[in-house]
Amino acid sequence: MSCNVIKEYVDNTKKIYLDYTKKIMGKYFNKEIFENYLTTYIDTRYYRQNQEIKSTLEANINYYLNQVYENNPSKTSKFILELFKMFYYLDGIKDFKEKEDLKIYIKELNQIRIEKLNIDEDDFINNFTKSVRENERKRNNYLLSFDTDDFYLDKKKVPYQNIYNITIKHQVEIPDIFSKKAIEKVYNSGLINEDKLFIEYYLVNKNLLDDIINKETKKEYLVEFCPSMIAKKEKIKKLFNIMDNDIAKECISLKITYKDFIDNKDIIYDYIRKGFKFNVVLDTYFKDNPPILSSLDIFNYIILPDASYKSVELSSKRNVLEV
Repeated sequence: MSCNVIKEYVDNTKKIYLDYTKKIMGKYFNKEIFENYLTTYIDTRYYRQNQEIKSTLEANINYYLNQVYENNPSKTSKFILELFKMFYYLDGIKDFKEKEDLKIYIKELNQIRIEKLNIDEDDFINNFTKSVRENERKRNNYLLSFDTDDFYLDKKKVPYQNIYNITIKHQVEIPDIFSKKAIEKVYNSGLINEDKLFIEYYLVNKNLLDDIINKETKKEYLVEFCPSMIAKKEKIKKLFNIMDNDIAKECISLKITYKDFIDNKDIIYDYIRKGFKFNVVLDTYFKDNPPILSSLDIFNYIILPDASYKSVELSSKRNVLEV
C-alpha cells in the first residue's frame, strides 16, 4: 500500500499530542474535551478547513480554539486550551527562540502542572524532555525519508499567481552511448513514465507538507498525470492514495489533455466527485472538436500551451492559465 504522505504525518501529530496531554494531565485528562480541541487544531493548522478570518496562522488557530472553549467553559476545558497554546512551540507555530530552549519550556509546563493540577513528579521534566526529543527525531526522519539524490522537482511559477507548474527531473547517470533525446523518450513513456509519477507525487506532497509546517498556506501545484494508468485499477488506486487527504486535494491538481479527458471522461468525473482536482491542457483535438466552453467548468484550471489557443471566449473564463 502506498503512503499517504500528509495524512501519516498528521496522524502521528495527533498521537503525539494525545500522549503529551495524558502525561501532563494524568487522572484529570478528559478524552472528549481533548478531542474537540485536537480536531479543531488539526483542521485549522493542517487542512485549511476553517476559514482564514485572522491575519496570522496563530491568531486564526487561537480564534477557533477559543470557540471550542466558549462551547464548554469548564476548568478542564480551560486547562486544555492553554495547553494547546503551549504546544504551538512544538509544532512550529511559535518560535522556540522566544522560550530560549526546550528545557526551560518543559520546566514551565511542569510548573503549570504543579500550580493548576497539584501534580508534582520528580522525573517529569527528564521523561517529558526525552519524549519530545524522540518524537522530533522520528518526525524529522520521516520527512528525510522522501529525499532523493536521483530526482528533483522543477517548479516554475505561473506569472502573477501563487501557482507552480511541476515536472519531475532526474539526475541519474546514464552512459554516454545513449543520446539525451533517446533517454528522455524512454523516461517519458510506458511503465517508466507511470512509475516516475509515484516519485513525483511523493515529492510534491512532501513539498506541500513542508509548506504547511513552515506556515506557508497559499501555494498551489499543477502536477503531471498519466492516462495509461487508468486501465490499471490497483496501480492508480495506490497513486491516488498518496494524496487522498483534504489539503492535498485542495492544493494539488492534475494536468490532463483534452483528448485524454474525452477518452476517459467517466473515470475523470468519478475522481472529481471524490474531491480530486484536474486541469485540462488544450490540444489539437480541442481545436478540431471545440466544445461548449461551459463544459470546462469542472476543471480547476484551463491551461493554454501557447498563444495560438487564446480567444475572446477563453479570456472571459476566470481560471485560464498560460503555462
